[in-house]
Formats: sequence, C-alpha cells, structure tokens
Amino acid sequence: MLDAMLLAGTRLADVSSILMILAGATMGVIFGALPGLGSVVALAIALPFTFGMDPMLAMFLYAGIMSSVTFGGSVPAILLNTPGTPPNAATCFDGYPMAQRGEGARAISISATSCFVGSVGGAVITIALLPAVKPIVFAFGPPEFFWLVAFGLVMIAFAAKGNMVKGLIGGGVGVMLSMIGFSDMFGAFRFTMGSDYLWDGIPLVPFVVGVFAVSELINYSSRGGSTATTDVSSQDMDWRHQTLQGVADVLKRPIVWMRSAAIGSGIGIIPGLGGGVAAFMSYVVGMQRTKEPELYGRGSVEGIIASETANDAKDGGALLPTVAFGIPGSPDTAILLGAFILHGLQPGPVLLRDNLDLVYALLFGIVVSQVATSGIGFLSAPLLARISVLKSRWIAPFVLTLVIVGTYMLRANILDVAAAITAGYIGYVLRRYGYPLITIAIGFILGPLAEKSFLQSMLISDGNFIIFYKEPISLILMILTLGTLAVPLVSAWRKRGQKKSREPAPTDRRPRGLFRGPIICAVLLAAAILAALFNAQTLPAEVQLMPVVFGTITLALLVLDIAGEVSPAVARWTAPALTDMWNNSSSGTDEAQAPERPAPWGPVLRVIAMIATYFLLVYTLGLYAVPVIAITAYLVFQAAVKLRYALLAAIISSVIVVISMQLLRVDVWTGVVSEIIPGYLGGAISPDL
Repeated sequence: MLDAMLLAGTRLADVSSILMILAGATMGVIFGALPGLGSVVALAIALPFTFGMDPMLAMFLYAGIMSSVTFGGSVPAILLNTPGTPPNAATCFDGYPMAQRGEGARAISISATSCFVGSVGGAVITIALLPAVKPIVFAFGPPEFFWLVAFGLVMIAFAAKGNMVKGLIGGGVGVMLSMIGFSDMFGAFRFTMGSDYLWDGIPLVPFVVGVFAVSELINYSSRGGSTATTDVSSQDMDWRHQTLQGVADVLKRPIVWMRSAAIGSGIGIIPGLGGGVAAFMSYVVGMQRTKEPELYGRGSVEGIIASETANDAKDGGALLPTVAFGIPGSPDTAILLGAFILHGLQPGPVLLRDNLDLVYALLFGIVVSQVATSGIGFLSAPLLARISVLKSRWIAPFVLTLVIVGTYMLRANILDVAAAITAGYIGYVLRRYGYPLITIAIGFILGPLAEKSFLQSMLISDGNFIIFYKEPISLILMILTLGTLAVPLVSAWRKRGQKKSREPAPTDRRPRGLFRGPIICAVLLAAAILAALFNAQTLPAEVQLMPVVFGTITLALLVLDIAGEVSPAVARWTAPALTDMWNNSSSGTDEAQAPERPAPWGPVLRVIAMIATYFLLVYTLGLYAVPVIAITAYLVFQAAVKLRYALLAAIISSVIVVISMQLLRVDVWTGVVSEIIPGYLGGAISPDL
C-alpha cells in the first residue's frame, strides 16, 4: 500500500500530471456552472479523448473533473438561485439569501473553502476505510437502505422549521411527483395521464432547475431591483474582505465541516444514493445540531458549509464500492467504471491488488484539483459577486436563456424545457403560500429510493415486516428515525408549557374569508392528491402501496392546514407540535425561502406570460434566432439598454449557446416550423407529448 501511495505521489509531481488536473478542474467548473450538465456529461465527453492515454494521466483528468463540478454548480446557486447540478440545490437555501444581503463574495468563498475541506476529508476517510470497505458495503441491504432514506424523509420536519405542516405537505407533494412514470419493478405505469413524455417520470434536472431557478426568476423579475436587496452599491462593497471572511467562516467551524465530511463520505460509500442525498442529509443534520436553527434558510454560514462539504466528501466515498466491487457509488463513478474498462482495468480485488496506485492517483488528484478549484473560487469571488448587484431586468433574459438551454442540452428534448417551466410555475405558487421548496426537493429525491428499498425488502422477506428490524443496523436506524421524529413533538410540548406559564397566547391576526390565496392553493393541492388516490385504485396492490400511503398522509395534512387557516380555534386545538406552523400565513410567504413580501399578481402574471411566450417562440422557431430576438427586445424595452449594446449582448449569448451545443454534439432545436417548411434550418422532429 505504501509503495502504491509513493508511486502515485511521484507521478503527481510531473508537469504533465498537474496540467491534466488543471484541465479537468477547468472543465469541471464550467460544466458545473451550466445547469443541466454536471460531472456525468463532462466525464462522458472526456472519456473518448483519453483512449490510448497513460492510465495514470487519465485518472488525474477524471479526478480534476469530479472534484471541481460541485464548486462550479454552487456559483449560480448562490448568485442566481439556479443550482448548477441537482446536489447544489441545498446550497440555494442559504447561499442565495446571503447574496441578497450583498454578501455574494463571502458565500462563494465559503463554498470554495468548504469544497476543499470536503475533498480532503473525503479522501482521508476513503484512504482510512479502503482496507475495510468490503464489510461496510455488504452490511447495507434493502432494509438498511430503507431506514436510511426514511431518516432523510423524517428530517423534513426539521427542514420545515416553524411551518411544519406546510413543510410536510411539501415533502408529500415531492414524493407524489416522484412516483409519476413507469415502475420498473412491477412493469406498470402510474399517473402518466396518457403522456409518452411522462413514461420515464419527471426528469430530476428540469424539476430542480424549474422549482428553484424559474420560481426565483418570477420572484425577482416581478419585484424588480437586484439579487442583493441591500442599498449598498457595488463600489461600496469590500468584496476582497468578504472573500477572506468566507475562509475564516469555515475555519472557525471545524465541527460543522468535519461532521459534514463524515456524512458525505458515508452516503457516498452506499451505492445509489449520490450527492443529492448527501447534501440534503448533511444540511438537515446541521440544522438539527446547530445552536441557531432559525438562521437556516436565511443566509446561514453553517448551511452552506454543511451542503458543500458533504457534496465534495461524497466523491471519495463513492470511489470505495466502485474500485472494490465494480459497483458505482454515484452516477459519475458509473462513467468512471467505464473508464477503467476502457483502459483495460478490472474493478474489484484485482484492481486493488495490481493497480492500487491508480486508486491513490484518483484520490490525490481529487485533493490537488480542489486546491486549484478553490484558488479559482477565491480569485474570482470578488468579480462574480458583482452579478448580485446587477438589476434583475438586465440579467433575467440571460438566466431564462441559461435555463432553457441547460435543460434542453441534457437530453436534447424540448419538452424538458416545458417541464422545467411548469415546475417553476408550480414552485412559485407553493412558495408564495408558505410551502418550503426544500421539503419538496427532499421528497422528490428520496421518494423513489424509499419505495424501491421498501419493495425489495418485502420481496426478500415474502411480505414479512420483521426484516425491517431483524438485523442490528436496521434496528439502530429504525430507532434513530423514530426517535428523531419524536424530537419536535417533545420540544413543542415543552415550549407550549413554557409559553402558557409566562405569557398569554398571541392574537391571531390573519385575514379572514374562504377565498384567500393560502386556502385556494391548499384546496387545489388536495384535489390533485385526491385525484391521484382515485387513479391509484386501478393499479396493482404493490404498485399503489407507496402513492396511497404518502397521498393519504399528505391529504390529511392538507385538511388540517385548511382547517387551521379557516378557524383559529382549530389551530389552537391542534397537537402542540403543530401550533406554530401557520406563523407565516398572514404574509403569504415562506420566510425561509422568500423573506420579501411577494409582488402583486399583476407584475407576476406579466413575467409568467413573458416566460411562456419565450418558450413558445423557441418551440416554434428554434434556438438559433429566438434568443437573439428575445434578449434584444427585453433589454431594449425593459432594461432601457441602447439597441446596439442589446443586440451585441444577445448575439454573443446566442453564439456561445450554439458553439456549446456543437462542442457537446447536441442537435440544436430548430422548431416545429421546420416540419412545415421542408429544409428550413436543417429540419427537426417535434417530440410527442
């Protein structure tokens, strides 16, 4: 083992190795910053170019890409509330509020530093566990998977904070949406409404980008101003001081990033969970353990550290099952598995015996790449942070173009763009009326994992529930999950008793009437859940089990939510743990996600119409000409930019889009008009709905 480490370290000192790592880091940052791409696309593109290359140099290139994508994805998450990759969605919760306060450079610096300590921590843990990886991987079967995912779902209660019922409803809505599509375990379709597009379910990237990016685009475009809501101008902000402060923020909290690195590595070791689970799990655990949970979702330093550290630490953990058994620990290590085979390497005991130096090359390359990536982050943070003080009317068309192009490039399917915009519309309405977006995202990501593990366990045990508490690990995880669920109940009982003894009950000052936004939104959600439950009755028993369970619970919570909105007496009568959950209803906003009062519906509907018009033009005329026309028109008429400057900016943006698609070998969408006019712009085929 020591000889393999020395050999990998010696090769790392070569100039060619350093250049390869830097090339991978640069590529990873770019692909991470573009929504819809990420490490899987970057590795897939790099893979054929490494054919015939020295395997050690190829490992350094792969390591550079894998370790830098996370930081790249955090930049748009912080500045634009647009996660570059799905795991970066957790960074939006606190990174974007910090940018709204004018602390964008500080947030980017926190992300860069957290990514570095996460990579180092993940590599150290991986090296330490490499000899013992076999019993760890094989100790987790479907029952253990189920309780681990159930623990993440229970954490929704903490993620929702003071608005627990709405938060749990959001989690239930996310789970129900994740159930749409084909059940590959039982060969049945659910909730597709006859749509071919929904056969594979709602794609993760369009859903996440839509819920966060499009909903935020509607929010700040209708409100006006800039991302940074502070009155301080760009010239008055000390960006460099913020960058140094971000480094100090991380270094002063060793317990936070050490815990997050351990969580990220542990989740990474378990095949199939991935960075999204690691980031969300670390985030909600951090929220539970912190002394200031009320700051989470409002620009908490610890929130960014928790999500970004775990995001990077999971890369080292995911390598363990990949190199030891040939079982990919994450989507990007699945591509890495193909790279091993491409270079004539067989993952498993033979690789650990004969080519252990290549494994250490990956680990060392991840650390060195993160040094370079963090350096890029520190140097660029003062410049990038200036985006947060630009007027929203200047950046809105470019963000919308980025969303459209990013979601389209993932699968070259224009309907993915429609899915992202639809998810954005729904996300904005739910957010406006107090349903936390974080719980919707957690439910959407963890729902399918919970169902798969549960059904696999039941098949293994022939329907005997004893399998869920038979083994020690399952029993421990079950106790931990149920105990965690009881924490808010006990805490609420104690707080209620203290309030009764010290101060009178607060007066309910919410507006009265049945035709109010929160009630209408809850009724519509209840109708949708009820329709899904009726539809589920036509499915086989095993296929309808999870939708019926989660749908019934969500429907009951919606009834409780509506009753509490209608009658203060019902709210006071409700269980003690639920007495504070309507605390944001009077403003109609979710303080964790949108502390500002929402804009009137008039400006909101105009922005919604603008987004819909942009998409319809792209769908009809294609991606060649529409961005130029749309960006130019918006900058001239909304941002009052001179025509020549607006046209120049639009042309440059469109050229970058087209060149990116050509380099990625993605067929540019040329619109349905090309079917009407043969040969128009190369022709195209409109996908079936």
